[in-house]
Order: sequence, then C-alpha cells, then structure tokens
Amino acid sequence: MVSQITRGIKISVATSFEGAYFKNHKIHYAFHYHITIENHSKDSVQLTSRHWEIFDSLNDMETVDGEGVIGKKPVLKPGETHTYSS
Repeated sequence: MVSQITRGIKISVATSFEGAYFKNHKIHYAFHYHITIENHSKDSVQLTSRHWEIFDSLNDMETVDGEGVIGKKPVLKPGETHTYSS
C-alpha cells in the first residue's frame, strides 16, 4: 500500500495483480486497485475530479483523468473516509 497526505487529505492505494491476457497478439496485464480517501483536515472537502499517473514495471506512464470517482463526487466531513475499487 502507498499513502500520501496533502493538506490534511490522505490518499492510500493498494493494488493486486489479477492476471494476464492476450489482445491483438500482445500480452496485457490486469490489476485491481483499492483507493481510500481520508479527511484529516478541519474542513469538509469534496472530490470533484481525479488525476492518476500510473507507472508500469518499465516506468512507462499512463495518465487517467476524470470527474469524480465511479460516477460520484463525495463530500467528506472532517474524520470521514471514502473508498472505491476498480
């Protein structure tokens, strides 16, 4: 698990390898990830967008941007946590 705290918001990411598959004669690797967002600040916060930089074993980067997470824009009061998986 990897965690980072910025301005009182802690993001933790845990990944697991799900397997390999072939697509268009090329091998692809599938991973599952579990994200936990914790509000350690004194203020309520809302997750309105996300930006992930995902690095593979060769240090190649894939960028993922989008609104909210899994169709939600959660509001976290101080001390609250939001989790999601994909």
